Amino acid sequence: MKKYIIKISIFIFIVLAFFLIAGTFADGTTDPFYIRFTGTKQKSLILGTSKAAQGLQPHVFDSILCNKDFSLPIYNFAFSIGHSPYGPVYFDAIQKKLNKNSNNGLFILAVDPWSICSLSKDPNDSLKFFENNLALGNTHSYNLKPNYIYLLKNYEYGWGNIILTSEKKGKPNLLLHN
Repeated sequence: MKKYIIKISIFIFIVLAFFLIAGTFADGTTDPFYIRFTGTKQKSLILGTSKAAQGLQPHVFDSILCNKDFSLPIYNFAFSIGHSPYGPVYFDAIQKKLNKNSNNGLFILAVDPWSICSLSKDPNDSLKFFENNLALGNTHSYNLKPNYIYLLKNYEYGWGNIILTSEKKGKPNLLLHN
């Protein structure tokens, strides 16, 4: 029995070590949202759905507004339509990502009909919103690096892929810029 417990303990230790090491390889090639769940609290944000996530580049705004009185750099905290329609889940995520001690923040809100509508049969019942079960709804920390909580709940491809994708930096299939 003692040998069995030792072997099981060693196996568990190896598995945990693998997960801890694999998490350190997670980056912009991991999935379309991972970087937005890491880093520090932000002072200025771009908010909205995929149009803002893909089309509004923070470095462009930063270069234009660099001599103004805004707290820069601006951070793109937009997701896809399923993840970030304007509602309680997205509002909670914004509150957690926002540095509340900052002043002069700049906020760009991309609004389209899809970002303010609901596919729920009862659009006034926030418990039935689709986004509750997606990444913003099931992850409660947006400022950890690596963010193991996000990876455990939302990474679907096997943790070995984090390392394998990371090693192909020259030609990633996906790249979410910082």
